[in-house]
Amino acid sequence: MRVCHVIGSMKTGGAERQFVNLINALEATSIHAIVLDDPSNSELGGLIDSRVQVHWKPVSLKLTPIEIVRLAKLIKTMHVDVIHTHMFWSAFYVIPAAALAGVKIRCTTEHGMNPWKTRFHHWFERYIISPLSDIRFCVSQAIKENRINTGDIPETKTALLTNGTEIKANSFSSWSGRSVKLLSVGRLIPAKDYDTLLLAAKLLKEQSMAFSLDILGDGALREPLQSKIDQLGLNDVVTLQGNQSNTQQWFEQSDIFVMSSLREGQPMALLEAMACALPIVSTRVGGIPATVLEGEEALLVDSGSAEQLAAAIESLCCDLSRSETIANNARQRVIDEFSIDAVAKAHLKIYSDLLEKH
Repeated sequence: MRVCHVIGSMKTGGAERQFVNLINALEATSIHAIVLDDPSNSELGGLIDSRVQVHWKPVSLKLTPIEIVRLAKLIKTMHVDVIHTHMFWSAFYVIPAAALAGVKIRCTTEHGMNPWKTRFHHWFERYIISPLSDIRFCVSQAIKENRINTGDIPETKTALLTNGTEIKANSFSSWSGRSVKLLSVGRLIPAKDYDTLLLAAKLLKEQSMAFSLDILGDGALREPLQSKIDQLGLNDVVTLQGNQSNTQQWFEQSDIFVMSSLREGQPMALLEAMACALPIVSTRVGGIPATVLEGEEALLVDSGSAEQLAAAIESLCCDLSRSETIANNARQRVIDEFSIDAVAKAHLKIYSDLLEKH
């Protein structure tokens, strides 16, 4: 089986990390990857396995018809059986191109809720991408229901297929007798609601809790968030660390993972925290409640509540035994259900089934 996966960029993000994990884990005759960006913008490209043939193809929206024809010509030279795109813009260009190139099986994966979409985006999904696709995967039930309810994807073409992460030899690490290291990972965008996380950090500091908080990620809100850190007097405990290609190291060196998002699909950072046996405090949004069992595998709180977030963090910090139990339960869950090897095999099984029916 010859497979090609496509994504818009290789900048640091959850969908991009899942893209890398998946193509590295796929066991196919040949694996291609198309990235619709310039390699100079890549932050994660270096993590792609050498056996994957990577094609960097920057595109221009103004030249959409020409770009689609160019991509179709490239795809024809690959002789692939399956094209699989990730997120809207790669599907926008490559699903029509793959149809022109005569690729047998065309798939997409939806990684987020995408409230930014306009009528044009919904129209293009409904009347171009969906009819030309054999199957459209969603990484969470919440995303699947959203796409069906908006009419973008017929229910008969949707399938739930979760993200997956690497499973390494990690175990719970006690912070007894020292400052607790908190970690949050994600783009610095409104959906992550770091303002609430910073207010929670202020509450913890006012309670004289010994902690530090590292926030990994970059984005348009970096300067406003740094200003808020200064304003709240949190410079001694909160650090914006920017994008980090080796997030694994940060997970391994931290004690508690915190997520304050207003909306999510199925966050890769959450799966990575589970795999690293970190106790988790998160908001109860999107696909998160379906990924961790509340109270047993993570502490979940209402979004937008700094008080609940701070209280949940404090409760874990003060109860090492409960933290260890929660962390170990979550790690077992990710081993059982969300390993990248199992997810890759599920993809290949679906590809094979579709090819048999073709």
